[in-house]
Amino acid sequence: MGIFIKICLLGFLTSLSYFLSRYPVIPLYAESLKLTPEQIGFVVSASSLSGVLFKMHTGTLSDIWGRRKLLVIAACFFAITPFFYCFSSNAKSLFILRLIHGLATAIFAPVVSALISDITNRKNRGRLLSSYSSISMIGEMLGPFICGWLIFWSGFFLPFLASGIVGISALFLSFSIPKDIDKKETTKTHKKKRIRFIESLHQTFSNKSILIVSLVECGQFLANGALECFLPIYAKNHVYLSSWEIGILFAISGIATIFFKPFWGTLSDLFGRKLQISLGLVLGGISYMLIPASHSFLIIFSLIALYGFSIAIVTSATSPYITDLVNKERYGAAHGIFGTITDMGHASGSIIGGILISHFNYDFLFFAFGAFLVVFGLVFRFIISLFDK
Repeated sequence: MGIFIKICLLGFLTSLSYFLSRYPVIPLYAESLKLTPEQIGFVVSASSLSGVLFKMHTGTLSDIWGRRKLLVIAACFFAITPFFYCFSSNAKSLFILRLIHGLATAIFAPVVSALISDITNRKNRGRLLSSYSSISMIGEMLGPFICGWLIFWSGFFLPFLASGIVGISALFLSFSIPKDIDKKETTKTHKKKRIRFIESLHQTFSNKSILIVSLVECGQFLANGALECFLPIYAKNHVYLSSWEIGILFAISGIATIFFKPFWGTLSDLFGRKLQISLGLVLGGISYMLIPASHSFLIIFSLIALYGFSIAIVTSATSPYITDLVNKERYGAAHGIFGTITDMGHASGSIIGGILISHFNYDFLFFAFGAFLVVFGLVFRFIISLFDK
């Protein structure tokens, strides 16, 4: 089995495991524990907070220590954490457990992006990074769909059990990643490694184009965080959908992204990334704002599919753009910073969403985040042109 195929399979398994115990089960499970909207927002955001705290560091460490060992460590968190969810009975314990589970993606995501960047070049980077992302997103799509059915059949226990079983299979696969995938480290002493770590972070942070592209992804996932957290509750209580129908909504968003992401990644290789990012943000914002106007499964299904399509347009360009902006020795640091800023948005989305719902309503939530995406898309090309010549 080729290394790229093995990485893609590992991405699929880890995503399937993670999303089996994420959406729609976490918001619905939290609601069953009588948590308030603000508490639900904080619980859902916890896994993204782990990314905020650790992605930057784990990505940079992978430049120094190597990718493989960190992938194995991440797989351990995917395999073990899900078995503890049913022991959570209040907001505090559920928040802590989500924080721990978030370490899995906080380690895995920037490291695997850097690893794929290692084996690509500028001419195929968008296509291969997007192809990997699409395969891993098959797990993101199947996870909510299967999760919705498992909740419908038997409650909350089975999704968590299934998540742990799939995570164990990912752990075994991670051991098969060849040890020679990493270049030999020439920095010998701990002091020199620490200096290199600090220098790498400083140099990468000083690249304003990286920060701007990271903020774009942050804005996209700010909206995602709110949608993922509160769409299940909105669909259940306002559109009166069943749990399996809610699972389908998440699945169709994933299908739209998966199907089109390699195509848009290839286009970004051929024609550039900037205009594509702006287009995706505007399209996503429009579909987001229209969600409150939908009062049937078919209409909301179509809008969520369109939103998933817009995500494919944006994210198929942002990740390779980040790699384009640095040299090979700093791929891990760049994707770590990118992931950290992205997770700031993802974590904030559910928190801000909970506050907006508590003080206003769901209509205001969808309009506010949708308008934000449209404005962000319109100003992105002007801002990035000031720094990326």
